[in-house]
Amino acid sequence: ENGDAGPVAGSHGAQCRSFAPEDDGRLTTPSSTMQTDRVAGDLLAPPTGIRAGEHAGYEGCWIASAAAEIFVAVRPRPRVLAFRRRGGVSPFRAQPDSRSVGVRTWFMEPEQDSRSHLPAEQPAVFTQTGALQVTVAALPDPTTALQLRLRITLDPLDARVWIEHTFVNHGAGRTLAPWAVMAFPAAGAGFSPFGAWPRAMQPHRLKSCLFWPTTSPAHPAFELGCHGLGLCFAVPGDPIKVGLKSRAGTAVHAVGDDWLFSTVAFDSAARYPEGDGNVTMFYNGRLGADGLAELEHVGPLTELPSGGQTSLRQELRLLENEPLSLGGVDGWVAQARRQIATEIHT
Repeated sequence: ENGDAGPVAGSHGAQCRSFAPEDDGRLTTPSSTMQTDRVAGDLLAPPTGIRAGEHAGYEGCWIASAAAEIFVAVRPRPRVLAFRRRGGVSPFRAQPDSRSVGVRTWFMEPEQDSRSHLPAEQPAVFTQTGALQVTVAALPDPTTALQLRLRITLDPLDARVWIEHTFVNHGAGRTLAPWAVMAFPAAGAGFSPFGAWPRAMQPHRLKSCLFWPTTSPAHPAFELGCHGLGLCFAVPGDPIKVGLKSRAGTAVHAVGDDWLFSTVAFDSAARYPEGDGNVTMFYNGRLGADGLAELEHVGPLTELPSGGQTSLRQELRLLENEPLSLGGVDGWVAQARRQIATEIHT
């Protein structure tokens, strides 16, 4: 479904920091949508704990701690549809008429194909398995013989959540990789470092940068630096998809002073699909309601016997930072590195 080299660092900082005043520098969606999002969360989310509810046309449950709240959708399809600080706004896209919303779980076998989305289109049920934890089980998909299961755990004290994406194989033996995709409105920027935290600014002998067949390195949204790769989601153009091998395993989404850090551990001994990259990014090049930006984690290719399962564990954390610097993606990586050092204490 998603789309599909000269350095251009420093060329898009101002555009990536520019947003409509009525949206308080956060999203390019109308402010009425943001207000609805706030009201829905205030009405449906419990003070703390887990409660069934609805959000953006989906049925599921709210999980709320003192610091954050998350909506886990199960019908019509499983998604982690919203994640925000208490009283805040979720960065995720949440349009009821699109399957490219929130956090979804697809697979590659060994690449994306026309069946990749099917297990995540099956209705599901949730079960509370902890004070701030639910498991989600979708119906097995008859076409792929795969069943999607999720385990979502919210931190009781911090704006942090862990999502374990699991595929259970009910068919013959196969080789596949789980694939976690985060969908956002077209605003701000997404980026990932080549190196591992906390030494992401140190030089590396080899850097892997991937371009999909229809992507031009001259795309106006593309940012390539010595220390990272990114896309500016506020610059219109053709659809673009790029990727890299990130030893940090971290993808960062930044809009104004709201930063979302998403991390999946990198396995240096593993083989990854589609060019051996573990972090990919997509932008359809449109602004407004039709705009779609995605940050993606691809898991290792795994030999999966009949009855076997494979999982990908993702950590999401919301942090406040200064707006994106004008120094391009290397400046963004430096900002993220400082945030990692001071708040995550890696």
